[in-house]
Amino acid sequence: WRLPPTPLAAEFGMRHGCLPIPDAEQEPVSRSLPIPAADVTISAHEQGDFIRELEPVVAEASANFSLPVVATMFEPREEQSQWLLKQFACHMRRIKMKPVLFVLSAEHKALVAAHHPLLAVDASALTYKIEAATGIPEAGIDLLKWPAAWAVLQAGAPSVFVSDADILWLQDPRPYFLALGDVDVAVSLDSQDDNLMTSEGSWKEVEQIAKAEQVPACCRGGFPYNAGQVFFRGSRGKELVRKIAATHWRFLALPGVMPGVDGTCTEDQNPMQWAIFDHCSQQAHGDRCRILDPRLFRDASSGELPKSISGAEPFSIHEDTDDKEQRLLRAMRTWHDVCSD
Repeated sequence: WRLPPTPLAAEFGMRHGCLPIPDAEQEPVSRSLPIPAADVTISAHEQGDFIRELEPVVAEASANFSLPVVATMFEPREEQSQWLLKQFACHMRRIKMKPVLFVLSAEHKALVAAHHPLLAVDASALTYKIEAATGIPEAGIDLLKWPAAWAVLQAGAPSVFVSDADILWLQDPRPYFLALGDVDVAVSLDSQDDNLMTSEGSWKEVEQIAKAEQVPACCRGGFPYNAGQVFFRGSRGKELVRKIAATHWRFLALPGVMPGVDGTCTEDQNPMQWAIFDHCSQQAHGDRCRILDPRLFRDASSGELPKSISGAEPFSIHEDTDDKEQRLLRAMRTWHDVCSD
């Protein structure tokens, strides 16, 4: 599946300053990223320590650096978080995968490690650099998603699949990822029950929403790409992840953004969308960008669909809604999933 066309996106991005700076290393905000960039404030020694600690975890998750790694951010914010962790672990056991979960404390690491086969990594040290870069106190797990994905690739994984925890896993997706071949990125569709074509009207609607909410237009969507299921491969994919992180940091510095206030530009999906659009619009990269087959990587809007569509059964269902526990349970019971017990 190729990326759907996005007419007028480039013009919109240039007008509002949404497009990534071509050389992320020259972007002032990115210089404080916990990833390689010019004049970094985290030393090469510190970077090396973190990557060295991550390497054996990535080796285990990737079967000695041979298979894609699933990377997930986890922070127990709500009562349902531990239930989500339990069902996530149950499904990973069933499909025989060992995902890497990034957490923010030793306590959370112990919580994750208690759920076999999940592999926990304490990334709390990186949050101090994120706080310094963004001005956001107590930077949460959302701001770690792209640096963590980069770190997995830097630690030797051939590819990484960034997965949210509110996903029902039904099959091992790694054969599908390997069959994608020489791709840089493959991203899941957002709002799969909507029209995928972005038009002049939809961009005007983004501007209207941003104006009403008094936030930069770059931080209010426009593309049908979901950050909850994204695959990156190889050195070009790693560079794209870095560009996403740098774009995220830059969005946080846009005029009108209120540091530390959720709902402005803190969430991770919009910078990912603009960076993927920019990367995949280039002639040299366009053939290496894909949409994950929506029959196989579904979202919450697919709840009423049959399990098999044209002979294809899903690898995953992303229940990215407020009532995620209820929807996950309903899907598991409908399909007689043993993890619902």
